[in-house]
Amino acid sequence: MQQSIAAASVLILTVMMSTSALAQSNKTNYVLSDCNSWLAEPTIKNALSRVTARLENGQLEGRNQKATEVFQNVKNALSNEIKTWGGYSKQIVDLGSDLGQMERSELKRCLPRVDAALDKLEKTILARNELEEEEGKPKGMLLIAYGNYIGVSKCYLSRQGYAIRYVQDSEFDFAKKAIKIIEGEIIKQDPSINKDQVWAAANAYEYPTPVNEMERVVAYHRAFGVAAVEGREFNQYGKNYCDGFFTALRDHLRMLSPAAAVPKRDF
Repeated sequence: MQQSIAAASVLILTVMMSTSALAQSNKTNYVLSDCNSWLAEPTIKNALSRVTARLENGQLEGRNQKATEVFQNVKNALSNEIKTWGGYSKQIVDLGSDLGQMERSELKRCLPRVDAALDKLEKTILARNELEEEEGKPKGMLLIAYGNYIGVSKCYLSRQGYAIRYVQDSEFDFAKKAIKIIEGEIIKQDPSINKDQVWAAANAYEYPTPVNEMERVVAYHRAFGVAAVEGREFNQYGKNYCDGFFTALRDHLRMLSPAAAVPKRDF
């Protein structure tokens, strides 16, 4: 009898302790709407800071095809960072899931710095989306073609007179013929195009701001290529930079006028 009472007492005590522990655990649950309940946690705060820094520096993973996709990418990054570095406790996992589904108003209220960086990135990508849409039209195609020819021309002049060149005489002759054919084919599609205006725009063209790590790497290599060409030095950065222009111009010619891109039999 006494053993039964003792066993029952232990069981009751165990249940009480479990209930108490559960109640204590519930007190530490993070409520998304109550920013202070989780922003004060050092581990969470550090994880959020890392995502914010990547977002502000254009290092966020993933290629953003549309401005409307950026917010979800940011939410995914916040959620994953919280779960990875905050520990996989129920509270952290739940918070990570909540962050992955948060509304924009919640982001703005709890994480204004992230919201500001996101707003800037969205505008950048929106402008790029609009630019890409224009590049698919005849005027945009001519702008790209002129840009590639200008690149080939600068590369040719950079090493003119040197034994080792970025662009050979024969390649530059091909580029001049190619741009004339490309220009003619595009003007057929839209005779209203002002060639002088597009040429001026091509000379003033600036590359879009990188929005992720891959694009930052491309911009990094491009900068070294520009430096090599402008400094009239020959190196691999410059070669890759110049080859890109020539290849793009040649491929553009093949697309618009396949017959013109085929070498003529000269024997």
